[in-house]
Amino acid sequence: MTVRSRAFTFLGGSLLAAGCGAGEPPPAARPKPPPPAAEAPPPPFVSPARWSFHPPMPSSASATLALEDGGCLLATAEGHRFRAARAAKDGAATTCRGRAVAAPDVAPEAIVGITPQGKSSWLFVGQSGRIYEAEGPLAPLRRTIPAPAQLVHVASGGRVVLGTTASGELYHLDEGPTWKRVAIAERVFDVAVSDEGRALALALPEALLTSDDGKTWTRAKGAAQIGARRVGRTAEGHLAAQGMTGTLVWDPQGSAPFARRDVDVDTGPGSIALETSYAPSASSMLEGRAVLDGDRYFEVVLPEEGEDHALLTGPLDGPLAAKRLPGTGKCTSLKLGARGRHVALGCMKQNDDDSGIVEVRMSSDDGARFSEPLVLLTGETFTTVTVSSGGNALVTGACKAHGAALAGSGGCTGASPLLVRREGERLVATVAETPSLSGAPVSPAFSVDGRSAYFLARRGKDERLALYVSHDGGETFSERALDVSRAHRDDGPALEEGDEGPAEESDTDLDPRDPSALRPGDDGTVGITLLTPRGLVYVTTDEDGRLLGVARPPVDPGLVGGAGRHAVAFSVFPERPLGEQPAGAWESLDGGATWTEIPVTRSLAREISAGPLTLVCSGAGCLVGDTMSRVGWNGQAEPFTAPPPGPPEPRRVPSPRTPIVCELDPRVDWARIEDVDPIHLLGLPGVDQLARGRSSWSVLSFDALTGAVRVTTALGPERGEGEARVTTRSLLGPAPQGAEVAMEVSHQMEGYAVARVRLPPQKSAEGPRAAGPMRDVELVWENYMDGTTAKVRLPDAGTFTSGDVKADGTRWLLDTALISVSPGAIFFRPHAPESRQDLMYLLDPKSKPRTLPYPAWSTFLPKGVVDFRMDAVLADGKPLAVATFSDDDTGPITVLLARQGEAGAWSAHAMSLAPGTTADGERLARSDWSYIGGTTLGDLVVYSEPRAGFAAASFHPFRGDGTFGPAIAVPTPFDLPDAPRACRPDERRATPRFAAHAFLGREPMYPGRRHAVLVRESLERRSAAKPVPLTEPMTLLTAGVVLHGTKEAPCVAAWEAVGLGRVPVVAALGGNLAQSWVFRPAPPKPPTGKHAPSTPLAIEHRPMTCRFDPGATVPESIDSQPGTYVWAP
Repeated sequence: MTVRSRAFTFLGGSLLAAGCGAGEPPPAARPKPPPPAAEAPPPPFVSPARWSFHPPMPSSASATLALEDGGCLLATAEGHRFRAARAAKDGAATTCRGRAVAAPDVAPEAIVGITPQGKSSWLFVGQSGRIYEAEGPLAPLRRTIPAPAQLVHVASGGRVVLGTTASGELYHLDEGPTWKRVAIAERVFDVAVSDEGRALALALPEALLTSDDGKTWTRAKGAAQIGARRVGRTAEGHLAAQGMTGTLVWDPQGSAPFARRDVDVDTGPGSIALETSYAPSASSMLEGRAVLDGDRYFEVVLPEEGEDHALLTGPLDGPLAAKRLPGTGKCTSLKLGARGRHVALGCMKQNDDDSGIVEVRMSSDDGARFSEPLVLLTGETFTTVTVSSGGNALVTGACKAHGAALAGSGGCTGASPLLVRREGERLVATVAETPSLSGAPVSPAFSVDGRSAYFLARRGKDERLALYVSHDGGETFSERALDVSRAHRDDGPALEEGDEGPAEESDTDLDPRDPSALRPGDDGTVGITLLTPRGLVYVTTDEDGRLLGVARPPVDPGLVGGAGRHAVAFSVFPERPLGEQPAGAWESLDGGATWTEIPVTRSLAREISAGPLTLVCSGAGCLVGDTMSRVGWNGQAEPFTAPPPGPPEPRRVPSPRTPIVCELDPRVDWARIEDVDPIHLLGLPGVDQLARGRSSWSVLSFDALTGAVRVTTALGPERGEGEARVTTRSLLGPAPQGAEVAMEVSHQMEGYAVARVRLPPQKSAEGPRAAGPMRDVELVWENYMDGTTAKVRLPDAGTFTSGDVKADGTRWLLDTALISVSPGAIFFRPHAPESRQDLMYLLDPKSKPRTLPYPAWSTFLPKGVVDFRMDAVLADGKPLAVATFSDDDTGPITVLLARQGEAGAWSAHAMSLAPGTTADGERLARSDWSYIGGTTLGDLVVYSEPRAGFAAASFHPFRGDGTFGPAIAVPTPFDLPDAPRACRPDERRATPRFAAHAFLGREPMYPGRRHAVLVRESLERRSAAKPVPLTEPMTLLTAGVVLHGTKEAPCVAAWEAVGLGRVPVVAALGGNLAQSWVFRPAPPKPPTGKHAPSTPLAIEHRPMTCRFDPGATVPESIDSQPGTYVWAP
């Protein structure tokens, strides 16, 4: 498609006349035209043009494959493909070696697998599960096979390709090739494939599956649980599973198919050892170390630190040949100029006084021999070297080393360029005659015939950007004004009467786009890319610097550049969905008066959208970024092609749930709870504090001044159903008058635990606060799950260590390594974690304290594994130590149980229970302890795929023998109907309690499952004998739910709801909505004394009655809240 430029002005006559007016310098003497040629020469460029892709050699590979001819095929995380000269096998690993050649295009994602299906069908597996098919190893990608779903793990080997989703579905690529789901009951989260096509899969809860073809799977027999974290290949090529307590290697032919071995599993590709190679780069040109001379490219590089630099030469699209440049090893950097066989080097160095110099050498035989150096001083400006066809050089940003400049670079402004020429065997520099300049010249260039020279600079008198022209080879320059304002007068929308138009631009607003902004063309015209406040413009002038036209790129924002009248433009379209071209390209042969759209290849789209956005052109073509060359002008050889269709972009669709309407009890005013010990925002209770045993909700109060601890809770009847009553009772009274105590106040899954110890007098102001024996430790806990409230004393807890007692505001903190409530008992490790003491006590109200050592987890875990949570539990009356690997890890959620044997030694059992959270948030996972009834404690894990509306939860009970009992499926919020029923007492006793948080961090785990909660005063308020003060209506959204029951018959024990107003509000809704409460921060009490301490935290609560009301009016703003929508294709 050809389009007229949106802003093009032909400026041949009027501006030419204006440029010759009074006060302007006379035009430079024009060179004599050459005699006419006998025949019209052939076009100096290829037509139509073609794209050439030359990515840099990779430093790593994402997939490798040894080829039958001895070569090696590799793919990268950038979607590139290369064929290396040879493949070296070391066991299962393939190393690609030697010189490598790149494929002509690029995949839009990382390629993680290579699967040849025959001589004319090669499959390249993308990390998303999309398959890219080509006729050969480096042939263009001709077809894309979409993934069946969002795959989070893909593996291939032989002709087998497998993929898994975030929710554990396993897919196999059949002969079609099309993806087919594998019909198995297990959910698979990691898979590995051997070169022979055998496959090993890790299912969670932990189980290993094996297959000989990727289609038919068998659950592995005799495979011990090892806390498996991943599957892959050993160095010998065997498939294996690696876990926390060892590695299981699969040998299908062995008497025992799985054997435990001390080896590592490699999940990555083979390695690479490729020869260093280089390709043309526009970015290198902007650094002053590369030159594009017609269709030839020159660059200087430093192969290794301390070595000499090398000169690279070759065609516009590569490859490049390297030639060592002796004596350049001490150059801090090299500047390069070249034209034809003439090459000039600028060796940048530092003097002893830290002043800068540049040693200029020149060659007339392609860099085979160079002259003796000419030493020039450099200032703080950018130094460039530009060479003419006659072998002379313009050097900018440098000064002659004499006169005022001898004092060092401080006297060198580099305002005027230096013309360097040969005189016999030596080089001579003369300062070019120029009008007064402000700053150093930018983008110097010679015309193709070498007789004219140009540069851009700011005028000394007014800082305006101007073009400077020489027709005597760079000895003298005349000034040409750059007025681009007329190009914008007809550009843009029409203005209504009274509207103020944009300020007209002038040459004070102009800047060169980059150091290569000025590029002469083969026809004598000059092209200049300038940056204005309104974007880029492309300016063309005649050979004398008189403006011919000013144009803008066809699409804004755009990148534009060219040489003379020939120009190209590019634009990125970041908002376009997958399946549409993310970039556009245009060509102009008339200085931007008209633009013709040209095809964009995948590799060009990648460079434009993700590369450095650099562009340099010559009469033979252009360099785009670091990986693309456009060879030629006037049309494009490649056809227009549509990119492969992408997966449909999911969209958010509001998913309103039945509102819950609540009326505050008109008989009851707000009741305060003082000295709140906060675990959530401002001490307001959350879903973790709801529906625990008989407790509908609870709040812990801690008076830091007295050491007193009490709990406020709404307790239901001991049996059956009935009204819950709010009560407050003391867990621990005030410390003795005048005593200093250190305390640990801990919120537990079951309730609360407190440890308090009286501190002995401090022996030294510089020493630790406590030293000597730690005696008479008070321990008290509340376990709502089993109904226990207990208090015990530990007569002797050993000796204080230096870190046991730490200052915490106005109180002393007892920093314990562990305090953990269990059914009927409590575990206590009194000393600080950094003390590394293994002393642990097990206490209950009926028995004497029991002492046992806590195990050293390092004896069971791989070296370097330290990120885990430590705990202890009483299971079937037996003490177990527990280590849980952090569920913010992207690997599986793995738990280790350690049990002490009869002889006192500890043994450990590991099991991976569920997958972890993925880095992209496609899967969210968390792990919490929970109960069935009051005696069975275990780990409850849940993972969700929010966009798919899927979640799975399971409860894994701890057993006294140090293993896990059978997994029990648990319902999730996705299983609930719109208006779920309340749990019966027997369901709460017989099924696991699941406190389902609506969010993991800020990410909704169960989108579309939040209910609006509307709280208002009761309509019966006026009839109350003593109406309480009016409370404004409140709008809340559910943010958590406590579930029981089964997936087929789920029920709700409680809801947490959070307010949407400016004042923080939380509601605790019973499964029976008639019993609900709302909480808010309480106003502070006035100080009672002149030096009263800061007011402790306080909240207040009020009961209410709620119900589902389908007809309630919900504010429209609800739909914009997180998690109130579902994802739809």
